[in-house]
Amino acid sequence: MPADCPQDLLKKTTKILHPPKARPFGNQGASQAVKDAGYAKLLQMSDTSFVKWMKSNVKLLCQKLEEQHAFVTEAQEAREGIDMDAQLWAQIPDSAIRMECYQCILELFQSFLSWEGFDAETHRDTLHQCFAHVASRTHQDASALSYDEAVKESFSYFQKFAPPTIAIQVAHLGLLSTISDHTLYGDDGIAYATCCTTIAEQCTSALKKVWTEDETKPIRAPQLAPILETLLTKGGDPLQAITSIVDDGLGEIASEAEERKQEDTKALKDLASVSFPTLTKGTFHVSHQLAPTCVLA
Repeated sequence: MPADCPQDLLKKTTKILHPPKARPFGNQGASQAVKDAGYAKLLQMSDTSFVKWMKSNVKLLCQKLEEQHAFVTEAQEAREGIDMDAQLWAQIPDSAIRMECYQCILELFQSFLSWEGFDAETHRDTLHQCFAHVASRTHQDASALSYDEAVKESFSYFQKFAPPTIAIQVAHLGLLSTISDHTLYGDDGIAYATCCTTIAEQCTSALKKVWTEDETKPIRAPQLAPILETLLTKGGDPLQAITSIVDDGLGEIASEAEERKQEDTKALKDLASVSFPTLTKGTFHVSHQLAPTCVLA
């Protein structure tokens, strides 16, 4: 699979399984033909036919995902466990396209598995087979697994990947959240709660991580919002989660601001929480925006 294939396939998957509600006016012209060139034949398929085609390629996509993960792991081990920031990754050949593929394949799985057609009983066997294909990467006799077992194994399989960037982390959490929703179709009453606990732990870990030391590209609010929203929706008690962030994180920012109040206002733009490094002067408003919505929901 060429390096640009996952990106193109993601576009086709989104277009076929999640079509826009309305088409744009006017002639799309030659530019659209170029965009549709890579997997053009797929666009002629119905959504159900495309899902079957995707099912046959699940193992290949897993293999490609494992290759990107192996690349990241080898790069990190070569630097003896040093936290890889944006500047260090930029020094590694092919790292940019590898990161893009890593993120894209996770988003591709999420887009595929979130197809609304899987809500219907008529497509549940296909969904079961897809999860069995994923489970086969770690389980010798995956074809014999029940639906509940296949979903559980798939969740564990994807859980093991350690995202090296915040963009990949967001895609990773999105995929895990989608898989957790599919546990609701099974007979295991505690599977969903177990998955949600794991997702909430990963969200908390992500919020407490220093994702980059590149001062020219600090973490931005749009990057933080999906992680925080996932924590508040999957964490069980959104009020408790947001209280912890506010009490610890915002308290630390306020204390540091008080200590540095004699400095110029522009010099305070780097204010950040110690407990939650992703919580900064530029991102704390996200907590206030999301908290009421998630708590009320």
